[in-house]
Formats: sequence, structure tokens, C-alpha cells
Amino acid sequence: MPDLLIKGYVDNDKVVEKALDKTTFLFLGYKGSGKSSLSEHLRLMSDESIIVSPEGLRDFPYKTFNRIVSGDAEKEIKARNSWRWLLSVKVLSKLLDDPDAHAVDDSEVRRFVEVFSQAGLFPVTDMSALVKKTSSRTFKMAVKAFSVRLSQNIENAEVSIDLSTELVMKLLKSYKESHRHIIVIDELDDNITNREDRFITIAALINEVKSLNNFMLRENIPVKILILCRTDIFDRLPDANKNKIRRDFSFSLLWYKEGINTPSDSPLIQLINKRAQLVYPDLRDVLSSFFPTRYANNSIYNALLDYTRHTPRDFIQLMNCIQNQCKGNKVTRDDIEKGIKEYSLEYFVTEIEDEMAGYIDYDKTKLVLGVFAIMRKREFSFQEFHRNYSNVAELKETDVHEVMRLLYDCSAIGHTYSNGRDTMHTFKYRNRNSAFSERDTIQLHKGLWKALNVNY
Repeated sequence: MPDLLIKGYVDNDKVVEKALDKTTFLFLGYKGSGKSSLSEHLRLMSDESIIVSPEGLRDFPYKTFNRIVSGDAEKEIKARNSWRWLLSVKVLSKLLDDPDAHAVDDSEVRRFVEVFSQAGLFPVTDMSALVKKTSSRTFKMAVKAFSVRLSQNIENAEVSIDLSTELVMKLLKSYKESHRHIIVIDELDDNITNREDRFITIAALINEVKSLNNFMLRENIPVKILILCRTDIFDRLPDANKNKIRRDFSFSLLWYKEGINTPSDSPLIQLINKRAQLVYPDLRDVLSSFFPTRYANNSIYNALLDYTRHTPRDFIQLMNCIQNQCKGNKVTRDDIEKGIKEYSLEYFVTEIEDEMAGYIDYDKTKLVLGVFAIMRKREFSFQEFHRNYSNVAELKETDVHEVMRLLYDCSAIGHTYSNGRDTMHTFKYRNRNSAFSERDTIQLHKGLWKALNVNY
């Protein structure tokens, strides 16, 4: 149903304009915040003047990637050189596929394509395939021969990838007229592991995209590359330029709006209403039309949003689960109760497990959540959790401090504390600069209560 991501899309904070027309290229968001929806919306909305090409790295061969550039250089430098080669070839392939794109150095382009087509490089299908072809013996021999031909000096064959990259960049500069191209790199988190070299590779990708985008903007090449990245992954990257990139070239997909006077103004409520209006054009508000005005001593808007981490995926799943329970024309309190239970058991707890995957073993994540089920409390101290955690033999080798930090980063837990006058509540989704503290009272997210049999 493409209309769900065309007419039913909420352009939160003019993110589409930033993706198409600004220097912003890095879009950060927590799991379920709408990164892939942005990519698909751009693709569906593209017309004759702009071509949007999603590039998923779900099966990206990181181990093979590390073998593209040989030698003794530092990992960071080798990773950046490898990405520069892959990205520039990817851009060139897009321009070659564009019938309206014309290069000034057309004969040089044809010569390049001929040599590398023989080595299996062209046509480029996706980045993962490009990595595998680049690492093959046949390809390396072709690159070496081509580089020697360029340099006329066999001693320079050792830097064949660098020489070939320079040639590709030169060929790109000869393209001035074509469709606009947007390449969207997504699914960076599908193969994430808690390994330093994986984070080095992602940091190198972000830096090289920034560099290549600046190059193409400067040379009037009508191509832009976007990266969609999970916020928690970006925060872990070992990169001295990270803060500058965040400030100057990134945008965070945030759906929690501090200080909204009317909960119905939440962009998540707007999202549900826009989707409903595709079927019922005259419908103004789903919750006021079909739901009771209050639930659990709270307005229906706040009550439902509190079971989410203020992401589109959470809220849509909650609404779907409630819908599954409805038998009449109006939603009853019993429907909401049963829907929340289904949401907690079938969706939310699994979503937390998936979000922690790669950082700690999947089986250990289940054991950690089992500690909450043993305690059956919605609020507790770190010391109390640590005592129960220590009783699980399989978790003795897993650092409890790291576990709690991970749980806080994915908003499975938050904090309650006093500011001297009021009791305050904070979660990572409300304030991305907040951090886990052993001193503050820990609060288990409402979405986990029913799944973990918490008393409330």
C-alpha cells in the first residue's frame, strides 16, 4: 500500500527538504523511528527529475571489505580508502545508467568501463556485490594492469586501488548534466556486533560520504548520498569528528516533543490520523472518535503514548494490537487492556531483545529481562537489581554496568528522581543526552510491565 508512505507520511520537522536540498546527509534515529520509511518515501515520491536509489547493507561482507586495501596502514585509513573507491564507483555506475547523463571525457569513461566490465565490476548491482568483486583475484589483476597503464610505472602497481579511485573521481568531474540522483544507504545495524573494527568501518563510511558529497557539490555533480544510522550506533563510533558531523551535517528523527500543551498535537497522533484518513477522509481524530476519553486515570492520548518510546513503529504496533481485540464500533477499556497485553508480550519485549542484539548474546538478553520478571517491580534501585542479577550464574561474565547502560540507551529503563520540588521522569527517548546513573531510582518502561508480570 504505497499510499501509506506517500499521503500517509508525516514530514516531521521538514526532513524531506533536508534530505533533498540541504547539506544534511546523515539521518539519525533510534530503532523504529522512521529511517527506512524516509528512504521509501523519497523513492516513492521521486519523479522524472530525480532518481532515488536505496542501498541496503543488510548482508554487507565486512570481513571481505577489510581485504580490499592491503598494506600496513592503520585500519581507519584503509577503511576510508576502501569506501572512497566503492562509493565513487557506485556514483559512476548510477551516472552510466542515466540516459540523460553525459560526460565530457566520454572516451575515457568507455575505456574504464570496458576494462572493468571484463573483470566483472560492471554492471554494479549493489555495494555488497561490489565488495566481493573488488576482492577477487581477477579484479585485482585488472586493477593492477589498468593502474600500471595509467602510471606507466610498474612500481606504482601496489597503490592500484588509489590510482583507480583517482581516475573515477576525475571521470565524475566530467559529468555536469543528468537527472538528480539520491543514493540512500540503510541497514547499517543489521550485522552490527560489539567489535571495534565494525565501528571503525561505519565511522569511515560516514566520513567518506561527507567528503564525497562535498566534492560533488563543489564540482556541480548532481548526486547526493544519504546515510540512515541508528543513534546508539553513531554514539559508539570512534571518531574525533563525530560532534562536528552531528552538528553540521546530521538530523535526528525525534518524535517526542517536549512541552506540547495538547497531546493530540503529537506527530505520532498526526501519523495515525493521516493513515486513517486514507480510508475515512472526513475523520478528524482517531482517538477522540473511537476511544474512551480516559484510560488508567490519564487522558487517552498520554495513556497510550506512555506505552511507547515515542517512535512510529511502537505506536503503530500498539494501535494494531488494540485493533485486533475490537469487536464493536467503539474501542472499550477491555479492548485496550487486552491490546496492551498483546503489544507487551508479542512486540515490545522482543523489540528490546532485538535492539540489544550484537552488543550482548541474545540468550543473555533473555536472562537479563528474566531478572526483571523475578523482581516484579516497576521501580527499584541499582543495588537491588544487582543482587538479583548476581544470582544468575550465566550472567556472571557479563558486566552489569554495561547491561544497564544498554537497557537505558534503548529506553527499556529510565530514571525517576527528585529536583527538590517534583518527582521527575526521564528516558533516553525524551533526552538523548541523558545517561544511566546508579544513584537514581530505576524505572522499568511501561511497555514491558505485562510481559514481565510487573506489579502495578
